[in-house]
Amino acid sequence: MEKKTKKPKMNKSTRNILIAFIVNLSFSIIEFIGGFITNSIMIFSDAIHDLGDATSLGVSFALEKKSEGKPDDRYTYGYSRYSIISALLMAVILIVGSVVMVITAVKRLVAPEIEEVNAMGMLILSIVGIIFNFIAVLITSGGENLNQRTTFFHMLEDVLGWVVVLIGSILMLTIKNPYIYLIDPILTIVISIVIFIGAMKTLFKILDILLEKAPKDFPNDKFIEDIKALEPIEDAHHLHVWTLTGQGILATVHIKLDESLTLKDADLIREQVNEIAKNYKINHLTVQFERDASGCVDGRCEIENGESESHHHHHHH
Repeated sequence: MEKKTKKPKMNKSTRNILIAFIVNLSFSIIEFIGGFITNSIMIFSDAIHDLGDATSLGVSFALEKKSEGKPDDRYTYGYSRYSIISALLMAVILIVGSVVMVITAVKRLVAPEIEEVNAMGMLILSIVGIIFNFIAVLITSGGENLNQRTTFFHMLEDVLGWVVVLIGSILMLTIKNPYIYLIDPILTIVISIVIFIGAMKTLFKILDILLEKAPKDFPNDKFIEDIKALEPIEDAHHLHVWTLTGQGILATVHIKLDESLTLKDADLIREQVNEIAKNYKINHLTVQFERDASGCVDGRCEIENGESESHHHHHHH
């Protein structure tokens, strides 16, 4: 009888995104119903926002699951960047959603509806909203990569949004003024601007990663100086530093050695360089040793530079 192969256990963070998706989708349905009953543009707008969140969380779960794949012949670094694509999608949905909410709220301000907003209904929904989204915040806390952290911050923004709705509904119930109902679209604009700013910040971080920008505050010059400080090394240049998901640092560097050194000497030097890399939190380093400066001038190396006289040493921590 054949033994059934066990399916790989779902990553905790991936499972948390799935739970957050279910919570978000369930509450967005409640919000659509509540927005219709209370005539609140704020709640209806947040329902659209939460539905967008739920959709992006669903896609995020699928891509996060995909990102757990191990390296293969096609994806030699693994599938981890699928989580960045998910974070990008989520950021774009939030940006578009916040713009739509502002436009809708401005229309309400310019031509307010005669029918009043059901402030008591808003109060009840805001309390439910805080509870639902706070559960999602607890579930998604402690994310490891940018996608998981983006998911957490989105859930946190939702909680803050509902706190504002709660405050607005209390003001509507306590202040008897015909213009008090304008607080609904005004607060909608405030929440939308906060969401927009947060999403734009996330978008810039994602673009930095996709454009393979060096991680923020990484001291390129200091790293090169530390390598050059090793006695047998004549020069170190052509440094490239990047990250796949914002979580780990990868780097490649060219090191010029004296022609009299043996391969055994080069291996010892490589070990020393890897020790230096650990101090800079580089977890994947590729070192290319060079016997001469052919093709490399003032630290600039031609891509088509031949490799026949170079020794490649790769190390992965």
